[in-house]
Parts: sequence; C-alpha cells; structure tokens
Amino acid sequence: MANALLAVMTASQVCTGHGLTGLPHPTALVARPTPSACNNCSYAVFSHHKAGTNLNKKLLSDMAEALGHEMEVVHAETVFESSVSDEPWPVECFSFGFYEHVTADIMSEILKKCPDMRAVHLLRRPTDTVASAYAYEAMTPREPEANWAGMTGVAARFAPFSDGVKFYCQSTSTSWLNDMVAVHEYLENHSFPDVMEIRFEDYEADYDATTRRFYEHFLGNMALVDELVIKAQSSDLSRVPENASAPEHVLTPETKIPGTDIEMDHISSKDDESEVLAEMGKQLEAGDPCAESVFHMDVLLGY
Repeated sequence: MANALLAVMTASQVCTGHGLTGLPHPTALVARPTPSACNNCSYAVFSHHKAGTNLNKKLLSDMAEALGHEMEVVHAETVFESSVSDEPWPVECFSFGFYEHVTADIMSEILKKCPDMRAVHLLRRPTDTVASAYAYEAMTPREPEANWAGMTGVAARFAPFSDGVKFYCQSTSTSWLNDMVAVHEYLENHSFPDVMEIRFEDYEADYDATTRRFYEHFLGNMALVDELVIKAQSSDLSRVPENASAPEHVLTPETKIPGTDIEMDHISSKDDESEVLAEMGKQLEAGDPCAESVFHMDVLLGY
C-alpha cells in the first residue's frame, strides 16, 4: 500500500510540476509599512490548501458583494498549465480575485500585471498543515471528492497509519508547503507594502481582531469594515459548540453547522490532528527526511 501511495504522489508531481527545492536558512519576519492610499485597487487573496482557504474566500466574497462586485476564483494549476507553453499567462486584474494554490512565480507575474493590487497572503504552520490535510482527507467521515485529494484520502484510509502520515508529509511538502515558503520568502525579499500576510493561527488567537485587520488592509477605516467584521462572526468556529462540529454521519458540502455559514465537511477533528502530529514527531526522531524538512519549514515561516 505504501508503494501505491507513493505512485499516486509521483503522478501528482509530474502533473503539477512541483518538486522540493533546496530551502535557504531561516529569515526573520519583518514588519511591513502601512499600505499606501488606494483609489482604484483590485483586491486579492493568495491561498494555499489548508491555510484557511474557505474562511478567507468567504471574507473576500462578502466584501465583494457589499461593494456590488463578484469575486473570481482562480486556480493556480490553470495558470501553471499555460505557463509551460509559449502563450502569455492568463493573468487578469480582477476587481476581487481569490488565487488558490498560488506559487511564487505566478504571484510575481500577477503583481507585475496588477500594480494597483492590494492583497493578503495566507500562512499556516507547516506541521499543522500536514496534520490537518491527513485528518481532513483520510480520517473525516465525509463523501470523498472526485479529485486527487479525495482519491488519496480514500487510499490512505486503507494504508498503515505511519505510511499514510509519511505519504501526506511527502505530498504536501513538495507542493503546497514548498509554495507557501517560496511565496513568503519572495515577499520578504521584495518591497510589496500592499501585500499583507495573515496566519491561520491569527484567527484562532483573536478571530474578530484578525477579520478586522483583513478588512482594514483592504478598506482602511471605511464604516463598512464594522459591518463585515460582524457578518464574519457567523464563520467563527470558536463560537460554535464543540458537539456541533463532530457529527457521526457522513458529511456533504451542503451540510452546515446550524446558525452558521461553516461547511461541516471542512472540519477535521483536533484529536485526529494531534494523533498525526504525534506520529510526525516519532518520524522526526527516527530521522525521516520528510519530517525533518517540514519541521524546518516551521522555522522558515517563523514558528
């Protein structure tokens, strides 16, 4: 089964062009200056899988709707497929754009072609990202998605636990996490005062303050910010009773926690995530190179 999982991962890397690159030494996080005045901005979020994608997508969508616009969702894989040819990259300066699975090269091209863009880049502790991905895709009782993540999640359920965790470590570190680190370091090494980074953990530590920071980055001190912060509270997991987020039945994308905008099929068990993290710790102690790489990524991102 471990060989079968590795075969799925290898095929994925060929399709997406991802591969783990050498990582530089840790760099210190630096504060960015306050964004400059923005009269004709386009607004964007640069995201990575399991870094708060659904929450931030809703935050930006609510903002777009309040201002009379629609949000465009752009998958970086689509941009990548075009970038390997001689054709121009399909980059458009949408009024509101949510870019999923973004890479440093793609983000660089977007920022060049959209000089009036104000954006947020999402971060999450890499070890937690691996744990969340495994718990979400392989351990949560939900309908498997008809995509690579869904297929690998089903396969991992039938593999030995240690093999499944090792596989998810390899697959995430050579794709989403590698991209997350590369984008972060690109922003650290260039001057983009209108691009702000928000960490998944910021929402867990102080949800309302972080949603306010999100909206004030885009809108400044507009009165609309207060309304949007209040509306965002319907997506705050900390306001939901614990028993409401752990149903016994199989979940679907239409299943939402009563009285909220939270899709229950995107919630994984914290106990499951802790179990995965414990296994990753064992693999780190055993000298597993992937575990070592992901724990090093934690350092690179300032965790």
